[in-house]
Amino acid sequence: MRPDVLTDEVGLERLIAFKRAKGHCLVPPFGPSRELNVWVEKQRELWREAALPPKLERKLRALDFPFDESAMLWERQFAQAAKRARRYKRLPPENTPLGKWVRGQLTLAELGALEPERAARLKSLPSR
Repeated sequence: MRPDVLTDEVGLERLIAFKRAKGHCLVPPFGPSRELNVWVEKQRELWREAALPPKLERKLRALDFPFDESAMLWERQFAQAAKRARRYKRLPPENTPLGKWVRGQLTLAELGALEPERAARLKSLPSR
């Protein structure tokens, strides 16, 4: 094994720490998280090939890990909304693209048309 390739155990530990710090699993491909990004992208590749070990897939899903493009897009929007909500202690204004996205997702949640995990994450954002 190359020294710059993380084991699954170490990769998962680092991803958990990253999510605790950032609130999401969108690891950037540069800077100090480069090594973790390589591991994360490998897990996505294995998932697409149906070769990801089931135990690891369950652990990643428990972290709300975005496996596919649509999940990654949702996570990016949520990460932006969460960052703004933490900073200003309220949701983005309704007249902004991000605010419209949040309200649209909350409406889907109220209608029961959003995955329960995503609905719970949205509802946990500060909304004053």
